Amino acid sequence: MRLRLNNKGFSLAEVMVTSMISVFVITSLMYTSLTTQQSIRAGMIFFQAGEVARTKIEGIKALAYAAVVSGTTNNVLLNDNGTVVATDDIFGTVTTTVTDNGDQTKTVAVSVTWTSRALKTNVNHQIGMTTMVANL
Repeated sequence: MRLRLNNKGFSLAEVMVTSMISVFVITSLMYTSLTTQQSIRAGMIFFQAGEVARTKIEGIKALAYAAVVSGTTNNVLLNDNGTVVATDDIFGTVTTTVTDNGDQTKTVAVSVTWTSRALKTNVNHQIGMTTMVANL
């Protein structure tokens, strides 16, 4: 008497290998997605910090020459993370450094610094812009 084998299905080994490959692919895609989201968020914060620095420089350019002085502004909101909760907001410090060049010009450097949390550690960031103003 001969046994008839049913070869119309998948073996347990084939199902296990396919499942493991699927888990690996899905895990890789999830990691890539999370990394991309973090990069986009970091880019948005850098963009906002640049806008804060640009706005500060434009404001300084509108001042009278004698009114252009150094200063610091703390707790400038850079990103509210799209939530109402204030505990996840990212704040920065805007520092304006004015150097009198002695020839009726001043060099103005504006830097925005902030700390973000990445991989359970605090990371310090800074972006800056420099311009010159003249006493016309």
